[in-house]
Amino acid sequence: MIINTLRKYNVSKSKRINTKSLGSIVDRGFFLCYFESMKEVFIYHISRIPTGKKGGVYKNVPPEVLGAFLIDNLLSGHNFDLKSHGELILANSIGTMGNMARNCQLRSSLPKEIVATSIDFQCGGAYKAIQLASAQVMSGQCDWVLAGGIESNSLQAERNYHLNDPRRISNEPIQTADFSPNGSVSLAHAAEELALKYRISKNQMLDWMLRSHQKASESFNNRLFNNNVFPFSSDQLQDESIHANLSKKLLERAQSDSLIDRTNTADFHDGAGIILMGTKEFGERNGFKSLGKITETTFVGLDPNHSPEGALVASRAMFRQIDKGSINIFEICESYAVKPLAFAQEFQIPLEKVNVLGSNLAMGHPFAASGIINILNLYLGLQTKGLKRGLVSAGIAGGLGVSMVLEIDR
Repeated sequence: MIINTLRKYNVSKSKRINTKSLGSIVDRGFFLCYFESMKEVFIYHISRIPTGKKGGVYKNVPPEVLGAFLIDNLLSGHNFDLKSHGELILANSIGTMGNMARNCQLRSSLPKEIVATSIDFQCGGAYKAIQLASAQVMSGQCDWVLAGGIESNSLQAERNYHLNDPRRISNEPIQTADFSPNGSVSLAHAAEELALKYRISKNQMLDWMLRSHQKASESFNNRLFNNNVFPFSSDQLQDESIHANLSKKLLERAQSDSLIDRTNTADFHDGAGIILMGTKEFGERNGFKSLGKITETTFVGLDPNHSPEGALVASRAMFRQIDKGSINIFEICESYAVKPLAFAQEFQIPLEKVNVLGSNLAMGHPFAASGIINILNLYLGLQTKGLKRGLVSAGIAGGLGVSMVLEIDR
């Protein structure tokens, strides 16, 4: 994206960037003097484990173990040069203290000399890890970066504020973080506000929940995920929360009087996912075939009370840079059914182009690892339908949003 933008402004190797004309780039943290020295960044591997329900199949498995399993699975199938300069960047939202990425790395076969970095960007963690990985490779600081997220709702660390901290209101462990110093409404309330704004009914959301489970079940039955979703145990071959026999009647029986409830909301999950990104030279040297690349990335901030709207705000900013018509399909994080429905309505996108394989309502929403689920869905959706270019977007707790464009190699 940056290289194309620089060319648009006629910035050559011998020409210094005009930071005033490139303000939007500077705002996103990029300031590069010579664009020809920047490396193209390619995706060489995407994988995840089947997600588990909170208290389910992974109830006793630390998230670092799940991440290490995926790393070792990658290393066992690809004998690439670990001596070239690389890094591990993993996101986590609710785990233990310490550098969890480093803990994960030391459980795996990655050499201890490789640097590991942990980040917290809540349910947008995997996207932020990918952005940081791209910057590391693009700038020439790394030949490759392994990015992703690990999460365990089952083993969420029990913690509280210090006794002297005025934010401590009880002796019970904190279940949800304070996303704003000024106080903020619950994410469920914010999702309800989004549904009211776009006049999306409970019935529409129930239908979307049913669709997500049906499409996810079909996708696994058609073995679309066989090369990218790797069972941690032999008895867990697909996401634990997919219900192939879910019916509208069952959902109607389980619903409450609230507009937003468990019938149109993703459950709590455990999961892990990774993506390998590197230079063209790294791929050629190690026999990797490029899967594609992230060509555009936009992160935005918004009112924390409207966090579920983050995907719309980020994509609105994205569509000021690119032609919406150039996007073949869309993958929108389904922490709430209202989010993809509002997205489709806002941008006049046919629903058949949105979340074509099912998504988080069925497959799971393991916070910091969810982005890998969505990016993998987008990649496989493009691949199976013979398409080229897709957009993935998410609203993130705390008043943030992300939108990325993926172009796959065919």
